Amino acid sequence: MVMNNRLDDFEHSLLNDEASIVDTLRKVDSETELRRFISNCLYQDSRGAYSVTQEAVVAAEKEQIFDLM
Repeated sequence: MVMNNRLDDFEHSLLNDEASIVDTLRKVDSETELRRFISNCLYQDSRGAYSVTQEAVVAAEKEQIFDLM
């Protein structure tokens, strides 16, 4: 429940906040860089309620998925 609320908050912030950085994030070419940024934001907002990890790097970071627990 908390995790879903944080994801909703993150989405709302990107789409609706006056100081949203969504346009900056759209310019990021590297999926890996974008995933790292998102996982860091979620981690900072977790307040210990959940952990944010990424699966082990596979084939030079071509397949890396978030695990929210």
